[in-house]
Amino acid sequence: MSTLAQLLPKAEIHVHLEGAIQPETLLQLATRHGIPLPASDLDGVREFYRFKDFLHFIEVYTLICRCLRDPVDFHLVTREFLRNQARQNILYTEAFFAPGHFLKQGADLGAIVSAIRQAADEAEREDGVRFQLIADISREMGAGFALEITREVLRVRDRGILALGIGGAEAEFPAEWFEESFALARSAGMPVVAHAGEAAGPESVWNALRVLGARRIGHGFRAIEDAGLVAHLVAEQVPLEVCPTSNLRIGLVESYDRHPLPRLLEAGCFITLNSDDPPMFNTDLVNEYEVARTVYGLSPAQLFELACNAVRASFLPDTDKVALLGTFRARFEAIPAELRS
Repeated sequence: MSTLAQLLPKAEIHVHLEGAIQPETLLQLATRHGIPLPASDLDGVREFYRFKDFLHFIEVYTLICRCLRDPVDFHLVTREFLRNQARQNILYTEAFFAPGHFLKQGADLGAIVSAIRQAADEAEREDGVRFQLIADISREMGAGFALEITREVLRVRDRGILALGIGGAEAEFPAEWFEESFALARSAGMPVVAHAGEAAGPESVWNALRVLGARRIGHGFRAIEDAGLVAHLVAEQVPLEVCPTSNLRIGLVESYDRHPLPRLLEAGCFITLNSDDPPMFNTDLVNEYEVARTVYGLSPAQLFELACNAVRASFLPDTDKVALLGTFRARFEAIPAELRS
């Protein structure tokens, strides 16, 4: 029996392409390229996806990126990812990918982006899902290489890169290090977004806004620790890309019911729900909406509003947002009344 969380039309704006690779596909890629993993069978790879802490997660993520070597790989994982998005009734996705890892491997970024775009175009034709790409700088690579990454991203942006982001260990590699890269992207007319307020506190969110000029905040749930920051986020309606299961699995919150999402909503923050790295955290966007319904007690109308928020917070042109919101409304109203009440 289909649930409201499944039937609800959805958009997702915080999910990582590399982190969405299924264990079966990772094993296939590693075998193809002769890259050793800490496990040689599927059960072992699934166990490999279990993390000790945030820094261990980054180590695992880096190894996964090593298994992506050429455009064929990126076409494969993008197509698989978007089929899964379609199965969840996700009509629009903005996904991060980490070009720095692949530039370090000597890859042709333009060819990679073109392969991703080709897979996205196929998915839109065949499955009716739309997809955009956000180039995500890994903080651990440092300020100098971040600037190189940004220049390369801008060089190939017309092949299908929508925006620039930054992720990684925010406490150890603060926003100030990357000010030049983000100023360059903004001056070129590229929107920017930053992971912040996840593994570090409110100051990280303030710096993402003030130093980097971020238009959205990835995660951002630790903003709740600073009443002044919460008031600013509410007044400016800065979108937060909240990923409850991710925060739980990495150990940043003790349990779902200890997550500040309900308090952020009650304060009037602009919230979107997202899955982050779905197979790595044993979740997907349907599950995140189900958690919001069952744990946080959100009504069908509130869930629909969260889904629409992801469209509103997206980097789509305004005319596209209006059209997509109309589609969302029509699909929501077509859901059986007993699930919408």
